[in-house]
Amino acid sequence: MSIAFFIAYLFNRSRRARKQIEDKRVAELVDVVLDTLRNREIQHHTDPVLAPTPYVSSLGLRDQVMHGESMYPAKKERLWERVESIVEGNVNVRTNIDEVAGGQETRVWQWVGGA
Repeated sequence: MSIAFFIAYLFNRSRRARKQIEDKRVAELVDVVLDTLRNREIQHHTDPVLAPTPYVSSLGLRDQVMHGESMYPAKKERLWERVESIVEGNVNVRTNIDEVAGGQETRVWQWVGGA
C-alpha cells in the first residue's frame, strides 16, 4: 500500500514539474507574440511597403515562433492553444478572419493597443 502511495507521489510531482515548465514556455511565447504584433503595427505605419498589413496570421506566427520546438505535435498544439487563449483574451489584440496572401482566409491578430 505504501509503495502505491509513493509511486502516486512521484507521478504527481513529475506532472507538476512538467506543468511548471509548460507554463513558463507559454508565458515566453505570449511575450514573443505580443511583441511581434506590437512591432508589426508600428512597422506598418512607418513602412507600409515592408509591412503592407497591420495584422499577422496566427498560424504564420505560430510557425515563426515555434519553428525550433522539438516536441510531439500534440504537445505543440496544446501549447499553442494555451498561447492563443491568452493572446485573444488580451484587450490590446483584435482577432479577425481575413484574407492573406494566396487568397486563403485565416484567423489574424492585430495590435490595437498603444505603442
